[in-house]
Amino acid sequence: MLVDISLSKSMIKCILNHDLTLDDLEDIDPDLHKNFKWILENDIGDSMADNSFVLEQTFLGSKLCIELMENGEFNEITNSNKKEFVSQTCKYLMRTSIQAQLKAFMKGFSFVIPPGTLDIFSVTEFSILLSGIPEISLEEMKKHAVYKSMNKDDPLITYLWEALEEFD
Repeated sequence: MLVDISLSKSMIKCILNHDLTLDDLEDIDPDLHKNFKWILENDIGDSMADNSFVLEQTFLGSKLCIELMENGEFNEITNSNKKEFVSQTCKYLMRTSIQAQLKAFMKGFSFVIPPGTLDIFSVTEFSILLSGIPEISLEEMKKHAVYKSMNKDDPLITYLWEALEEFD
């Protein structure tokens, strides 16, 4: 049985133990990614003076406050530390908050593929190995098609290729 699997770039980076960046957040939360880009590219002045290195999340109906650094509640976000705030938030959202799930996934994954085996692959190479190339060339498909009980010139086969060409 084949399983069609497509993982986010950030998940593949976790599997390969690569560092995550702000750009990896775009797959998970495009709006937050856009907001963080704005924060980093602009002068925030006093606009975030009421914010600190604390994330508020709701979990099973309860509000949780997560400090992104020691004494995070006492560290206001400023122009001088906004890069650290974005970095710590990304680290929390893409690694720390899913650490238990990621550990369980990696335990099962390493049962199938031994740790260290994937070190030679880049994120793009591993993604292609895992999911294949998303676009299939119709010409390549025609060239490699194997016909059983029919041949390539049978009317049904001709109609099939014509129909597929119309989808292109």
